[in-house]
Amino acid sequence: MKKLIILVTLAIVIMSCLEGASLASMITSDFEDGTLQGWTKGTPFFNPVFGGDLLITSFGNPGNSLLATDTMSGGGNIFVKAPSTYLGDLSSFSGISWDEYLPGNALKRTVIVIQGGENNTLFTGVASGQSVVNTGTWQNRFIPYTFSSTHWFWKSGGGTDSFEEVIKDMKGLYIQLDVTQSANGNIEARVDNIILVPEPGTLSFIALGGLILRKKRRNK
Repeated sequence: MKKLIILVTLAIVIMSCLEGASLASMITSDFEDGTLQGWTKGTPFFNPVFGGDLLITSFGNPGNSLLATDTMSGGGNIFVKAPSTYLGDLSSFSGISWDEYLPGNALKRTVIVIQGGENNTLFTGVASGQSVVNTGTWQNRFIPYTFSSTHWFWKSGGGTDSFEEVIKDMKGLYIQLDVTQSANGNIEARVDNIILVPEPGTLSFIALGGLILRKKRRNK
């Protein structure tokens, strides 16, 4: 009984510290404030050309979303680069999740590129069902932050660090939004609800703390 009281007390203390910012532990970008929320044009590769533009539109899942357009005749690299909150030691996270919306002429789905470690090694990440191109509807994507040959591929010429070393020292996270072969004004992919997903144990503890905090508020 004493152990339970200690655990409950600890949960209340932690959740009280997080009160008013409960989503801080769930790093997420939903673009509801009408801004890019720190996401910028960028590419992990040596070619610095960004062949598109980034816009916030009112067509999201729900609310707003981030839209990429191809503004360069002949195409180009169309990546969006994550803000610093998505970088660093990510070994305590289970993976990354996002929602994608593909235009009707899409030929492929969005993918992730991560960069990190001592040698700035690159890995390309693909979610399950990568070969199934669903257009005209919002689809959720998830890639685990543990290595598997079905989800992660080392980028040739992009460094020699192990996947684990990159996850523990991530210096760049990019989402490739170029999903069509069209160029010069074409609409590419939309993304929304980009979330760094905590380990299940962390989620359970946060949920417990949230329930206790809500009960505490009701009893005031």
